[in-house]
Amino acid sequence: TNTNTNTINTTNATNATNNNNILLVTAHPDDECMFFGPTLRMLKRDGFNVFVLCLSTGDYYGQGETRRKELRKALGVFGVKDHAVINDEKLKDGPNA
Repeated sequence: TNTNTNTINTTNATNATNNNNILLVTAHPDDECMFFGPTLRMLKRDGFNVFVLCLSTGDYYGQGETRRKELRKALGVFGVKDHAVINDEKLKDGPNA
């Protein structure tokens, strides 16, 4: 097991599974950038097919539709074309989230 959290060996992952599909699950829009930006860049660089499933629009401040559009745009920057948003009302983003 690699204990260095800054390095992921995608070569071994590719060889071990022969499946280049990755599902990244996030709670809110912007989590993909705040927590997984470097990982998304590396996965796309290494030829993985990345799908993002976001469990909420993060609609705490009533900006859910705007955040959904921002998510789509941010994922495009990373080269991720496939994503879905499930708007679970229990996962609204906000100061107490």
